[in-house]
Amino acid sequence: MDPVSISASLVTLLAAGAASCRFVYEFVRGISDGPLEINSQAAKLKCLLQSMSDIVDVYTTLSSELNLEPQLELQIRRAIRDIRATETRIRIKSLKLADSRLQNFRERCLFLSTDRRIKKLYSSLDQWNNIFSQATSTVQMLVYPPISQTQ
Repeated sequence: MDPVSISASLVTLLAAGAASCRFVYEFVRGISDGPLEINSQAAKLKCLLQSMSDIVDVYTTLSSELNLEPQLELQIRRAIRDIRATETRIRIKSLKLADSRLQNFRERCLFLSTDRRIKKLYSSLDQWNNIFSQATSTVQMLVYPPISQTQ
């Protein structure tokens, strides 16, 4: 696969991953008066979403000129796979939530606090934020030439 196709594929994947991350974030953020742990995870999801969106923006603008390290790209793909799986799990669970506002709140809190896969997502957020921050920094270094070269 040529570099432009690889970059386009990564941009498409990142855009889909960002959409999934936004969905998970909105679901978690929807519990504004929930437990501190849930609100903390919402803040981490927001940071991750911002990093993903930043990378998509840069790649969309300069996709033919940028390539990520294969290992970094692999980690990004893994993170997106897990986020998308979490989105699917939440969508399925959302169909089963009660109509009562209070009962819905309780069920969402319980689900976000006890579900094994959601807890796995929570434990991965710090690592993914580091990975996506590294990817953002890498992209920025590739886009902006060193100051010494521009002077």
